[in-house]
Amino acid sequence: MDFDFKVDREIMPLSEVIHDGISEQGIELDYILPDYYPDIFKLIKCEAMPEILSYSVSENKLSYDLCVNVLIWYCAEDNAGLNTLRQKLTYSKTLELGQDISAAEIILKPKTDYINCRVVNRKRIDIKGAVTTKIRVLCEKGKEVVCDARGMNIQLKKMPVEYSVGRLHAEKSAMISESVEMSTSKPPVISVIKTDVCALAPETKIIANKLVVKGDAEVNILYSCDDAGKPSMETMRYTLPYSQIVDMDGLDETYSCFVRAEAVNCDISPAENNTFKCEFTVNMYCNAVRASQAELITDLYSTRYDCDFTVSRVRISKPPVPVCEHTTAKYTLEHNDGSIEKIYDVWCCAKNISLRTEEETKSVQLSGMLKYSALVRGSDGKPVLIEKENAYEHKLPLDCIENGSILEADAEVKNCTYTLASNNKIMITADIVISGKLCRFSETNAVTDITIEGQEARKKDGDCAIKLYFGSEGESIWNIAKKYGTSVKAVMEENDLYDEKLSGNSMLLIPIVK
Repeated sequence: MDFDFKVDREIMPLSEVIHDGISEQGIELDYILPDYYPDIFKLIKCEAMPEILSYSVSENKLSYDLCVNVLIWYCAEDNAGLNTLRQKLTYSKTLELGQDISAAEIILKPKTDYINCRVVNRKRIDIKGAVTTKIRVLCEKGKEVVCDARGMNIQLKKMPVEYSVGRLHAEKSAMISESVEMSTSKPPVISVIKTDVCALAPETKIIANKLVVKGDAEVNILYSCDDAGKPSMETMRYTLPYSQIVDMDGLDETYSCFVRAEAVNCDISPAENNTFKCEFTVNMYCNAVRASQAELITDLYSTRYDCDFTVSRVRISKPPVPVCEHTTAKYTLEHNDGSIEKIYDVWCCAKNISLRTEEETKSVQLSGMLKYSALVRGSDGKPVLIEKENAYEHKLPLDCIENGSILEADAEVKNCTYTLASNNKIMITADIVISGKLCRFSETNAVTDITIEGQEARKKDGDCAIKLYFGSEGESIWNIAKKYGTSVKAVMEENDLYDEKLSGNSMLLIPIVK
């Protein structure tokens, strides 16, 4: 009799969220205007725009640099032009996580909670606000599972699974410094009012141990100028390329890559010869993953011996699926204090976007707010900012959604177009891009240890070679075979079955394995 029993084990990589929280940062600024700035007569806008400049990991510590760009627009009493104040507030934050995160994937997303601006006097402004940064840290850990066993009449129930293996992470920054010429049809620039730089989704190419990233950054500039002796504003738009080679040891063509690009630390100013000097940084967060196949043992028994086994709940991380969808939203802004003489610029931003996966409908429900803005010249000849928030909802169909799927994506407004609907209404169309990845997970029971009870064979009930069993529709052949201590193969061959579940009520012949 063969008492030789062998068990093969495998380390299954499992993705674990070790931190999912927020970090708060208060904003306080007591700002005194320089003497060469005109006095404040009317405050138009105060805005705080946070961004993550960089981050670093040292064993169990996460450190990052947060920059809050404060923008203030105001009008002087004797001038119809728009004046701009800019301040950059930087903060360094450190978070201790209690375990090694040197190989973790880090996701940092800052947002402004609120910003209040109070004019103390014509030369002094008091600003208070708060910014929160959502921090998510994912690590890959190993869980030992049994993948095969042989000997002592062991019967195994296996389940094939696809999982992510060999996760790679890397960050790289590209410094962009370019001089761009203004259109000859545009009036000369006096000062820069508003800038926006958006790094578009890049293209990638894999070479041995390296990832080539190429993309474009769209630069939008609103600047003040002189229009036939009257203060006015104009817009300019440019596209600047960026590229970088990112070192990722172990990377090859078997990997799928995901890159998130963010433009930060932007500084755009007028230069000589009717040009703009554009300086900014594109941070590229690169992730790569390879798909692998395995078989997990979910149940077992021996046809001859008593055995015991341990089952653990394991959460398997499947290869993520890239997501990119373009959609539009429309809204009409109305100026209630007169007519609109001229539209300087329109823009839109997404706020407080939440994502909810719906396995039943195979979709993700996006909901939040879209803030529409238009800077115009009113009937009194002075600049007016019209802003309104409107609820936003969008259902994103994703056939690959499974139970436990999580969509890690951003909804960003890439462009806005407008039409003047009447003398005081503007119809704005926002082009929205939803981009990111669908992270898929599955939870299942898997055998992690097996013990054969003794070396003596289990006594059979009776000396018969075949028993009769009346099976019910949908009943599992595995459960029937396990109940009678025989094999699935023997039951299926004896009854000419081709499916491991009964298609209807039927009488079965159960061969008893000696």
